[in-house]
Amino acid sequence: MRKAILFLILTLIVLLIGCAPQEKKEAETFYGLKMSFVENAPPETIAIGQKFPIYVDVENFGEWPVKQGKAIFYLQGIGQNLKDYANKLSNSVELVAKKDSLTGKQRLVFANAAYSDLSITNPFTIPMVLTSCYDYATIAEASICISKQSSEICSIEGDKIKEDSNTIGPVKITSLTESVEGNTLKLGFTIANVGNGKVYMPETNCDALMNNEASELTKENYVKIDINDGGQGFKCRLLSKDFASIEGLSGYASLGTVICTKKLSDENYPSIIKISLEYKYVDSVSKSITVMP
Repeated sequence: MRKAILFLILTLIVLLIGCAPQEKKEAETFYGLKMSFVENAPPETIAIGQKFPIYVDVENFGEWPVKQGKAIFYLQGIGQNLKDYANKLSNSVELVAKKDSLTGKQRLVFANAAYSDLSITNPFTIPMVLTSCYDYATIAEASICISKQSSEICSIEGDKIKEDSNTIGPVKITSLTESVEGNTLKLGFTIANVGNGKVYMPETNCDALMNNEASELTKENYVKIDINDGGQGFKCRLLSKDFASIEGLSGYASLGTVICTKKLSDENYPSIIKISLEYKYVDSVSKSITVMP
Protein backbone atom coordinates (compact mmCIF):
# COMPACT_ATOMS: atom_id res chain seq x y z
CA MET A 1 0.00 0.00 0.00
CA ARG A 2 2.79 2.42 0.95
CA LYS A 3 4.58 1.67 -2.32
CA ALA A 4 1.40 2.42 -4.27
CA ILE A 5 0.90 5.75 -2.44
CA LEU A 6 4.57 6.69 -2.99
CA PHE A 7 4.26 5.86 -6.69
CA LEU A 8 1.17 8.07 -6.98
CA ILE A 9 2.94 10.97 -5.24
CA LEU A 10 5.96 10.69 -7.54
CA THR A 11 3.68 10.52 -10.58
CA LEU A 12 1.87 13.69 -9.46
CA ILE A 13 5.19 15.51 -8.96
CA VAL A 14 6.35 14.57 -12.46
CA LEU A 15 3.03 15.71 -13.95
CA LEU A 16 3.15 19.02 -12.06
CA ILE A 17 6.71 19.69 -13.27
CA GLY A 18 5.71 18.86 -16.83
CA CYS A 19 2.68 21.16 -16.65
CA ALA A 20 4.57 24.07 -15.10
CA PRO A 21 4.77 27.09 -17.42
CA GLN A 22 8.06 27.15 -19.31
CA GLU A 23 9.99 30.36 -19.60
CA LYS A 24 9.79 31.57 -23.18
CA LYS A 25 12.99 32.57 -24.92
CA GLU A 26 12.76 35.74 -26.94
CA ALA A 27 13.71 35.26 -30.56
CA GLU A 28 16.97 37.02 -31.36
CA THR A 29 16.48 39.90 -33.78
CA PHE A 30 19.00 40.56 -36.52
CA TYR A 31 19.32 43.99 -38.09
CA GLY A 32 22.15 43.32 -40.54
CA LEU A 33 24.01 40.15 -41.54
CA LYS A 34 23.19 36.99 -39.64
CA MET A 35 25.87 34.26 -39.56
CA SER A 36 25.26 30.67 -38.49
CA PHE A 37 27.33 27.50 -38.68
CA VAL A 38 25.57 24.80 -40.66
CA GLU A 39 24.44 21.85 -38.52
CA ASN A 40 27.17 19.16 -38.31
CA ALA A 41 29.47 21.27 -40.48
CA PRO A 42 31.54 21.25 -38.39
CA PRO A 43 30.38 18.52 -36.01
CA GLU A 44 30.71 19.17 -32.30
CA THR A 45 33.10 16.23 -31.86
CA ILE A 46 35.75 14.88 -34.24
CA ALA A 47 38.46 12.22 -34.12
CA ILE A 48 42.09 12.70 -35.08
CA GLY A 49 42.37 12.39 -38.86
CA GLN A 50 38.61 12.62 -39.42
CA LYS A 51 37.74 14.89 -42.35
CA PHE A 52 34.78 17.23 -42.06
CA PRO A 53 33.29 20.39 -43.66
CA ILE A 54 33.06 23.90 -42.22
CA TYR A 55 30.10 25.76 -43.73
CA VAL A 56 28.55 29.06 -42.67
CA ASP A 57 25.24 30.50 -43.88
CA VAL A 58 25.09 34.31 -44.15
CA GLU A 59 21.84 36.18 -44.69
CA ASN A 60 21.01 39.88 -44.91
CA PHE A 61 18.16 40.63 -42.50
CA GLY A 62 18.37 44.40 -42.93
CA GLU A 63 17.36 46.84 -45.65
CA TRP A 64 20.74 47.78 -47.09
CA PRO A 65 22.41 45.67 -49.82
CA VAL A 66 25.96 44.45 -49.17
CA LYS A 67 27.79 44.53 -52.49
CA GLN A 68 29.99 41.67 -53.68
CA GLY A 69 33.26 41.57 -51.73
CA LYS A 70 32.16 44.22 -49.20
CA ALA A 71 31.67 41.74 -46.36
CA ILE A 72 34.73 39.92 -45.01
CA PHE A 73 34.50 36.89 -42.73
CA TYR A 74 37.35 35.75 -40.48
CA LEU A 75 37.56 32.27 -38.93
CA GLN A 76 39.73 32.65 -35.82
CA GLY A 77 40.81 30.64 -32.79
CA ILE A 78 41.90 27.58 -34.76
CA GLY A 79 45.54 28.28 -35.52
CA GLN A 80 47.47 25.14 -36.47
CA ASN A 81 45.02 22.83 -34.69
CA LEU A 82 43.20 22.13 -37.98
CA LYS A 83 44.46 21.64 -41.52
CA ASP A 84 42.99 22.44 -44.94
CA TYR A 85 40.66 25.28 -44.04
CA ALA A 86 40.36 28.95 -45.06
CA ASN A 87 40.62 31.58 -42.36
CA LYS A 88 39.24 34.46 -44.45
CA LEU A 89 36.47 34.69 -47.07
CA SER A 90 34.30 37.43 -48.58
CA ASN A 91 30.85 37.39 -50.13
CA SER A 92 31.06 36.39 -53.79
CA VAL A 93 27.48 37.55 -54.48
CA GLU A 94 25.59 40.67 -53.52
CA LEU A 95 23.70 40.14 -50.28
CA VAL A 96 20.60 42.06 -51.25
CA ALA A 97 18.24 43.61 -48.74
CA LYS A 98 15.74 41.08 -47.42
CA LYS A 99 12.77 43.29 -48.30
CA ASP A 100 13.80 43.27 -51.98
CA SER A 101 14.46 39.56 -52.47
CA LEU A 102 14.53 36.17 -50.82
CA THR A 103 18.01 35.52 -52.20
CA GLY A 104 20.04 37.82 -49.95
CA LYS A 105 22.09 34.95 -48.57
CA GLN A 106 25.14 32.83 -49.31
CA ARG A 107 26.79 29.67 -47.96
CA LEU A 108 30.48 30.21 -47.22
CA VAL A 109 32.71 27.15 -47.59
CA PHE A 110 35.63 27.47 -45.19
CA ALA A 111 36.51 23.81 -45.68
CA ASN A 112 35.26 20.69 -47.42
CA ALA A 113 37.63 18.28 -45.73
CA ALA A 114 39.33 19.89 -42.76
CA TYR A 115 41.04 17.59 -40.24
CA SER A 116 43.24 17.60 -37.18
CA ASP A 117 46.56 15.77 -36.85
CA LEU A 118 47.21 16.77 -33.25
CA SER A 119 49.13 14.37 -31.08
CA ILE A 120 47.00 14.27 -27.94
CA THR A 121 46.10 11.79 -25.24
CA ASN A 122 43.11 13.71 -23.82
CA PRO A 123 40.17 15.47 -25.47
CA PHE A 124 41.07 18.94 -26.74
CA THR A 125 38.66 21.83 -27.38
CA ILE A 126 39.08 24.24 -30.31
CA PRO A 127 37.11 27.48 -29.77
CA MET A 128 36.20 28.80 -33.24
CA VAL A 129 35.17 32.44 -33.59
CA LEU A 130 33.65 33.70 -36.83
CA THR A 131 33.79 37.50 -37.22
CA SER A 132 32.15 39.55 -39.95
CA CYS A 133 33.23 43.04 -41.02
CA TYR A 134 30.98 44.69 -43.59
CA ASP A 135 29.72 47.96 -45.06
CA TYR A 136 26.20 48.98 -44.08
CA ALA A 137 23.96 52.04 -43.95
CA THR A 138 20.72 53.25 -42.36
CA ILE A 139 18.37 55.93 -43.66
CA ALA A 140 16.05 57.72 -41.22
CA GLU A 141 13.28 60.10 -42.20
CA ALA A 142 11.07 62.18 -39.92
CA SER A 143 8.46 64.92 -40.17
CA ILE A 144 9.41 68.07 -38.24
CA CYS A 145 7.73 71.39 -37.53
CA ILE A 146 9.36 74.67 -38.58
CA SER A 147 7.72 77.01 -36.10
CA LYS A 148 8.19 78.79 -32.76
CA GLN A 149 5.21 76.97 -31.32
CA SER A 150 2.78 74.16 -32.04
CA SER A 151 -0.31 74.96 -34.09
CA GLU A 152 -3.03 73.25 -36.09
CA ILE A 153 -0.57 73.08 -38.99
CA CYS A 154 2.17 71.18 -37.14
CA SER A 155 3.49 70.45 -33.65
CA ILE A 156 6.98 70.77 -32.18
CA GLU A 157 5.96 68.48 -29.30
CA GLY A 158 6.79 64.79 -29.00
CA ASP A 159 9.30 62.38 -30.47
CA LYS A 160 9.42 62.60 -34.26
CA ILE A 161 10.91 59.12 -34.68
CA LYS A 162 8.26 56.48 -35.31
CA GLU A 163 8.48 52.70 -35.65
CA ASP A 164 9.06 52.87 -39.40
CA SER A 165 11.25 56.01 -39.46
CA ASN A 166 14.48 54.02 -39.93
CA THR A 167 15.38 51.46 -42.54
CA ILE A 168 16.31 48.20 -40.81
CA GLY A 169 19.97 48.22 -39.78
CA PRO A 170 22.12 47.71 -36.66
CA VAL A 171 22.56 51.49 -36.21
CA LYS A 172 19.54 53.79 -36.10
CA ILE A 173 18.14 57.12 -34.97
CA THR A 174 16.27 56.23 -31.79
CA SER A 175 14.89 59.67 -30.92
CA LEU A 176 14.39 63.11 -32.52
CA THR A 177 12.84 65.98 -30.59
CA GLU A 178 12.34 69.71 -31.15
CA SER A 179 12.50 72.68 -28.83
CA VAL A 180 12.55 76.48 -29.17
CA GLU A 181 14.89 78.87 -27.40
CA GLY A 182 14.07 82.48 -28.26
CA ASN A 183 14.09 82.63 -32.05
CA THR A 184 16.12 79.43 -32.45
CA LEU A 185 14.62 76.07 -33.36
CA LYS A 186 16.67 73.20 -31.97
CA LEU A 187 16.59 69.58 -33.15
CA GLY A 188 18.21 66.89 -31.05
CA PHE A 189 18.55 63.33 -32.31
CA THR A 190 20.25 60.23 -30.92
CA ILE A 191 22.33 57.75 -32.90
CA ALA A 192 22.45 54.30 -31.27
CA ASN A 193 23.82 50.83 -31.96
CA VAL A 194 20.87 48.43 -31.58
CA GLY A 195 22.71 45.32 -32.83
CA ASN A 196 24.98 42.88 -31.04
CA GLY A 197 28.21 43.98 -32.74
CA LYS A 198 30.44 47.05 -32.89
CA VAL A 199 30.32 50.16 -35.07
CA TYR A 200 33.28 51.71 -36.91
CA MET A 201 33.86 54.44 -39.48
CA PRO A 202 33.09 53.22 -43.02
CA GLU A 203 36.75 53.71 -44.04
CA THR A 204 37.96 51.26 -41.38
CA ASN A 205 40.31 48.60 -42.76
CA CYS A 206 38.93 45.22 -41.68
CA ASP A 207 42.26 43.36 -41.87
CA ALA A 208 44.01 46.01 -39.75
CA LEU A 209 41.13 45.98 -37.29
CA MET A 210 41.39 42.20 -36.88
CA ASN A 211 45.09 42.73 -36.12
CA ASN A 212 44.11 45.23 -33.38
CA GLU A 213 46.01 48.09 -35.01
CA ALA A 214 45.57 51.26 -32.97
CA SER A 215 44.85 53.40 -36.03
CA GLU A 216 41.67 51.39 -36.68
CA LEU A 217 40.60 50.83 -33.07
CA THR A 218 40.21 54.60 -32.60
CA LYS A 219 37.50 54.60 -35.30
CA GLU A 220 35.05 52.69 -33.10
CA ASN A 221 31.63 54.24 -32.38
CA TYR A 222 31.73 56.70 -35.29
CA VAL A 223 29.47 56.88 -38.33
CA LYS A 224 29.56 58.94 -41.49
CA ILE A 225 26.53 61.20 -41.45
CA ASP A 226 24.70 63.21 -44.07
CA ILE A 227 21.66 65.32 -43.17
CA ASN A 228 19.21 66.50 -45.80
CA ASP A 229 17.08 69.21 -44.18
CA GLY A 230 15.27 70.16 -47.39
CA GLY A 231 17.11 73.46 -47.60
CA GLN A 232 15.94 74.71 -44.19
CA GLY A 233 19.40 76.00 -43.24
CA PHE A 234 20.09 73.95 -40.12
CA LYS A 235 23.61 73.83 -38.69
CA CYS A 236 24.60 70.73 -36.72
CA ARG A 237 27.16 69.89 -34.05
CA LEU A 238 28.00 67.10 -31.64
CA LEU A 239 27.23 67.41 -27.94
CA SER A 240 30.73 66.20 -27.06
CA LYS A 241 34.12 67.11 -28.50
CA ASP A 242 35.45 64.48 -30.86
CA PHE A 243 38.28 64.25 -33.36
CA ALA A 244 35.62 63.75 -36.05
CA SER A 245 32.92 66.36 -36.41
CA ILE A 246 30.02 67.55 -38.54
CA GLU A 247 30.70 70.46 -40.87
CA GLY A 248 27.35 71.97 -41.75
CA LEU A 249 25.18 68.95 -42.49
CA SER A 250 27.72 66.20 -43.20
CA GLY A 251 30.83 64.65 -41.69
CA TYR A 252 31.36 62.17 -38.87
CA ALA A 253 29.33 61.74 -35.71
CA SER A 254 29.93 59.58 -32.67
CA LEU A 255 27.16 57.45 -31.25
CA GLY A 256 25.10 59.72 -29.02
CA THR A 257 23.27 63.00 -29.49
CA VAL A 258 23.58 65.46 -32.36
CA ILE A 259 22.16 69.00 -32.10
CA CYS A 260 20.95 70.99 -35.12
CA THR A 261 19.77 74.62 -34.91
CA LYS A 262 17.99 77.12 -37.19
CA LYS A 263 17.04 80.77 -36.77
CA LEU A 264 13.29 81.42 -37.00
CA SER A 265 11.15 84.38 -38.02
CA ASP A 266 7.40 83.77 -38.43
CA GLU A 267 7.52 80.35 -40.15
CA ASN A 268 4.83 77.83 -39.40
CA TYR A 269 4.87 74.73 -41.62
CA PRO A 270 5.81 71.03 -41.58
CA SER A 271 8.97 69.75 -43.25
CA ILE A 272 10.91 66.52 -43.74
CA ILE A 273 14.42 65.77 -42.48
CA LYS A 274 16.38 62.81 -43.84
CA ILE A 275 19.45 61.43 -42.05
CA SER A 276 21.85 58.98 -43.72
CA LEU A 277 24.28 56.93 -41.62
CA GLU A 278 27.14 54.91 -43.17
CA TYR A 279 29.42 52.61 -41.17
CA LYS A 280 31.37 49.38 -40.90
CA TYR A 281 29.72 46.78 -38.70
CA VAL A 282 31.63 44.01 -36.91
CA ASP A 283 29.87 41.03 -35.35
CA SER A 284 30.87 37.55 -34.15
CA VAL A 285 29.47 34.07 -33.49
CA SER A 286 31.31 31.12 -32.00
CA LYS A 287 31.32 27.33 -31.94
CA SER A 288 33.59 24.83 -30.22
CA ILE A 289 34.90 21.54 -31.60
CA THR A 290 36.08 18.80 -29.30
CA VAL A 291 38.93 16.74 -30.74
CA MET A 292 39.07 13.16 -29.43
CA PRO A 293 42.39 11.27 -29.35
